[in-house]
Amino acid sequence: MMHVTPFEPTEAERWDEFLEAQEEGQFQQTTFWARAKEPEGWRPFRLLLRQDQQIVGGVQVLVKQTRLGRVGFVSKGPVVGPGAESGLRQLHQSLIQAQREQGWLALVLQAPDRAQAAGPEPGLGFLRERMLGVIQSTLVVDLSVGREAVQAGFRRTVRKEIRQAQERGVSIVEGQEAELPAFFALMDATCRRQQTKPNPPDLPATQALWKAFAARGQARLHFAVHEGRKLAGGLSLFFGPRATFWKKGWSQTETELHANTLLTSDAIRWAADHGYRGLDFVVLDRDIAEAMTQKRELPADAPTRRDWFNLGFGGQGWLLPPAWIRFRNPAWSVLYRVAASRVVRSMLRRDPHQSPRPRGERSGKSLPNPNVL
Repeated sequence: MMHVTPFEPTEAERWDEFLEAQEEGQFQQTTFWARAKEPEGWRPFRLLLRQDQQIVGGVQVLVKQTRLGRVGFVSKGPVVGPGAESGLRQLHQSLIQAQREQGWLALVLQAPDRAQAAGPEPGLGFLRERMLGVIQSTLVVDLSVGREAVQAGFRRTVRKEIRQAQERGVSIVEGQEAELPAFFALMDATCRRQQTKPNPPDLPATQALWKAFAARGQARLHFAVHEGRKLAGGLSLFFGPRATFWKKGWSQTETELHANTLLTSDAIRWAADHGYRGLDFVVLDRDIAEAMTQKRELPADAPTRRDWFNLGFGGQGWLLPPAWIRFRNPAWSVLYRVAASRVVRSMLRRDPHQSPRPRGERSGKSLPNPNVL
């Protein structure tokens, strides 16, 4: 019989190992991800699902104090192993109990990317989350076909830019912890151009992320360099069979050198050469992902969007599970329904040819954006 129990600090390694062995396991549920988020004010709360003293599932909530109250986010969870699917409801019910006992104003939940169950069962008080900009789709390059096949799927202009970058003296160098300030400066400059906020938000948070993953050999920092100048930098994270091209930055100088193109192609090459089965670009506009999964023509304005650059490296669009939100006070649920319906109506009135607002730049948020997780 399965039962939910509190998490003991001595079980951190067992939990992380369990996650890495699961098809649905992602780094956002690990204890080292929680350590990486501590400088930003997030604190973990965890529950385990056991059967005969063995871990067969569990969930990690990251909790943060906001001006309205404490909010909990479950990113890519809960996770249950094969044969333990019936324990998912127990975990959801235990989360609701924890919300009451811990006094969380709101609990936001998004299931793992490839979860069989896309969300909580009806009747538990969860609503579809529609206002916080949770990422709902992503672009993933299948690396299991081998590096040569992957590179053959690059857009012709991408392959040309890679050759030009190499011919013009751009090279790739590995980065170390001491070079994180240079990387953050490149990422911050890119975010400012795109009118969005950097994530991680500052250098200390970037350093905490690096330390949490690099200590396990699950992070890579690399730069595209020309004559000693770092023109572009990328940070990849690794967990299980998946590589995640988590963040990158580009000076946008000397565009004829195509440093950003060479940097991205090298992230794919490195992951393929090290046996990872997929590389995740983290985000992709939902309408583009839907067109790809349904094998339809991409939206007419796709070439004008930021996604167009990443699409040049091939890959498939993934539709991710929807996000859900539950309020401790039912009155907040009523207010949320009204506010969310206004947001949806506004989106329906928006010009379909208008480029989407950059991620994380919606105005008027009262709660922190789950995409930081």
